[in-house]
Parts: sequence; structure tokens; C-alpha cells
Amino acid sequence: MNYLEILTSLVSAMTVSGFEKVSSESLCRLLCRFDFDSVSCDRLGNIIIRKSPELQKSAIVLDAHLDEIGFRVREICGSLLRLSPVGGIDTVILPASEVTVHGKRDLLGVFSLPDGEGEVKLDSLFVDPGLSEDELKKVVSIGDGVSFRAPITQMINSRLVGRAFDDKALAAALICAVAEVPRSELAFDVHLIISTREEIGGAGAAYAALCADPVGAVICDVNFAASPGISEDESGKLGGGPMVSLSAVTDREMTDAILAIADKNSISVSPVVESTSTGTNASHVYVAGHGIPCAVVSMPEAGMHTASECISTRDAESLIRLIKLTVCDVPLAESLTKREVAFNV
Repeated sequence: MNYLEILTSLVSAMTVSGFEKVSSESLCRLLCRFDFDSVSCDRLGNIIIRKSPELQKSAIVLDAHLDEIGFRVREICGSLLRLSPVGGIDTVILPASEVTVHGKRDLLGVFSLPDGEGEVKLDSLFVDPGLSEDELKKVVSIGDGVSFRAPITQMINSRLVGRAFDDKALAAALICAVAEVPRSELAFDVHLIISTREEIGGAGAAYAALCADPVGAVICDVNFAASPGISEDESGKLGGGPMVSLSAVTDREMTDAILAIADKNSISVSPVVESTSTGTNASHVYVAGHGIPCAVVSMPEAGMHTASECISTRDAESLIRLIKLTVCDVPLAESLTKREVAFNV
């Protein structure tokens, strides 16, 4: 399976935060086809992929989250549904948007148009699944999950548009990278975590990373692509390569090593200053246990947290290559391992 095939499989799974576990178990069966040592699903629904070198090495965690923004059914109002948000959703995009209601069977629904003008509020919008009240109550229950409905569409200039690329675009890239790298070249025991609950706080990654007991972690997520209203120093260019965070949360030594690897191998990257927070799982992983040094590598995305998120496959290809080189970097592995030994002493 290539990158697009893996991404399509991930996006087709319903993984609104809090609903990941059922999909995680089926995705584990899919991932068992790859050249990994083990694929498992923990109690929180995190998918844990492990690939070990021929000789025992220190562990490194790679993380990208599986969950996506969406909704829960809050109220059944006759033949219509009122929803509550799961994760950060800009209500401006909702009127007339299509969604899938995941009840006893999946239903296509459409958001209503708001009355009058002014601010669009979720409380003023309803979803119409096209059933009578009696039919609807047989299929849908309070608390059922609801996800955006949007297929992956290929555009010109190596661009893709669709839903849930935050963060399945990065999860697919990490799966490709770890599957392709030869065991004989690994400088680390790799623990790839496709984590849960990021959109509602990041508990999944913190738990799974702590269980791996790594000397470091590379957290991968989307970041803002250059768009109207977003300043150049806070965004990256679609097709311009991965972004590397400079932050109080990230470890300077790991970050400098990744930037040096990119430079040495002519991989275009964009440093981005995120002074006190990266808005990623790094905020939770770096304080797990006795502390886990973290670097954050991201991909630019336009239309974040909508049903029309846009990425470039060129950025995915560059990120795959950068991750493969990072997990094979012996000086980085030796440096992080020495730091861990000094701490334990």
C-alpha cells in the first residue's frame, strides 16, 4: 500500500474523539500486513506499532493522532437532530455541510441554514437525516457520534483535499516511514503511536508514550499553511516541506539534530516559532513520567478543522524521508541515550 492508499484507509474510519477504539481494532488488522514486529491496541484505543533493530537499542516514540473533530447527538427534535461539538469547530463552515450520523447504521445528514443574519451558533442549527421521527429514533440515540462527510479528492499540484487530514495525513506518513526503513539501519527501537484523544486534551499519547519508556519522542501534526489572515512567520507553504517547531516545549538538542539531518540531505524544512506551546501532543508527552524530550515536526495544511482540509503529497514525501533518516541517526540516538543514563545515575 502506498501513502494515498494508507491515508484513504485511515480517513474512511470513523474516529471522532471518544469513538476511536472500534476503528482502532479494525485498523490494527490492516496494519498487520506491514513489516512491523508488532501491532496492538491499548485500553485507550491507541494503536502501538513496534519495529526493532537487530541489536537492542533505546526506544524512540513517533506520534501522530488518530482522532478527528466532530459531534455527538445531543437531542432528537422530531425528525431533526441537535448536536454538540467534539473538538474545536468553527461554526461558520457548518450551514449546509454534509455529515454522517453513526447510529445503528450510518445516515447522511445535512446541516440546516440559520435564520436571519449574524453569528452562526451550533444551537441554532439542526441536522436533517431525512427520516420521520419514529424512524429516526429507531436508528439514532443520544450520544451517537457524527463526523463530517467528504471524500478525498486529488487536485492539481500534488494537492489533496478531504476531511480528517488532521492528523491522519501525518499518521499515514509515519506508517510509510517505519514500514520502509530496514531494521539493520535503525538506531532506535521504534514505537509508533497512532494516538487517541488529541482533539480533547491529549491523554492518549501521554499514556502510550510513558509505557514505551523512550529516550525521546517526535510528535507529528498538521500546522497552518500560508493563507489570507495568517502571518508568514506562523505558517508554512503547501509543497514547501515539513515544519519544525522552535518552542519552550520542544527539546533544543533533538530539534537541532532534525534540522541538521534535513540540511545535510537537502530536505526543505521551515522552522516555525511557537514560543510556549505547539498545540500538539508534545505539551502532554514532554511532562510524562520523569520527562520525555520532544521534537515537533509538522506538515502545512489549509482549511484546518473543516471538511475541506488541504495538504500536499510533496510535503508527505519529504516528511517520510526525514523521519526515516531521523530514526536511523546514530549520533542522535547515542546523545539521547547518554542523557538518559546520566539521569538514571
